[in-house]
Amino acid sequence: MQYAHARACSIQRKAGVSEGAYDPATLTNEYELRLVRVLARYPSVIREAGEKARIQLLPAFGHELAAAFNQFYTYVPVLKGEENREARLALVNATRIVLANVLNTLGLSAPEEM
Repeated sequence: MQYAHARACSIQRKAGVSEGAYDPATLTNEYELRLVRVLARYPSVIREAGEKARIQLLPAFGHELAAAFNQFYTYVPVLKGEENREARLALVNATRIVLANVLNTLGLSAPEEM
């Protein structure tokens, strides 16, 4: 989880400030969609972990998110000058934020570099 967070931070540093408009409908490849689906489950995982005192759900979710992000990073050219670059960078940012939240909730650091 920490390595995936550091990687997301690195991608953002390399990309520079990205505030461009993007169309989330451009995220169509299987690795992008898998990452979106995992991210979308985060609110329900947090809710269930809190309501049912099942803290073990958080590290399992964090591991799943880190694995989905690492596959995304391996197979999807995030920093290339393609038309969906901004949407991919937004996906990287969302992943970074959720990983940081999971790590902080577990009492772990969210390093920006490794």
